[in-house]
Amino acid sequence: MVGRFLILMATALLGSLFIEISMYHPIVAMERDPVAIVPGVAAALAICGGFLYLAFANRLTVVIFALTCCIAIVVGLLGTAIHLAVHASSIGDLATNAQAWLGNPPTLAPLSFAVGGCLGLVPLAWRLEITPCPPTVSRLLEGIGAVAGLVAAIAATQPYEGTIALIAVISGLAFGMLGYAIECACAAVSNGILRRQA
Repeated sequence: MVGRFLILMATALLGSLFIEISMYHPIVAMERDPVAIVPGVAAALAICGGFLYLAFANRLTVVIFALTCCIAIVVGLLGTAIHLAVHASSIGDLATNAQAWLGNPPTLAPLSFAVGGCLGLVPLAWRLEITPCPPTVSRLLEGIGAVAGLVAAIAATQPYEGTIALIAVISGLAFGMLGYAIECACAAVSNGILRRQA
């Protein structure tokens, strides 16, 4: 259950980063620089991969989730490099100019994506207990969360569909987390019943 919790936390972190991206990467920036769309798409794909894995734990969903985590890590590192390049023309500027670290866009903020991706990979790398079979209701809700993440990823590729993507992410997080909560409640009830019988 620890591994599944870490996957949920990684998914929630990347989902909240999508909301932050939708507020701080405005349509104007996306129209001017198509690369500004990438973080939102990566975060939405991670939501899809995370909830898909929680709903149906098998080799395919492990690969999909691991891939989305790796994409989040790459986006975080490249985003940090891009933000640094906006503020400083050389490495010397980074060492001598405090504004390079304090201005907008925030220089180290994209590393949050890398943190979310790494957090998601931890249970996969350590093979923590991650494959209990959740009840049908929680699978359904987590599956809806995964579908909402996919819808958000598709909508996020279109600058003017930002509202649709945002609604999809928020609803995906809500459905997926509710599914996980039901899964935990069912596990607690079944553990209580097993203890009473013992």
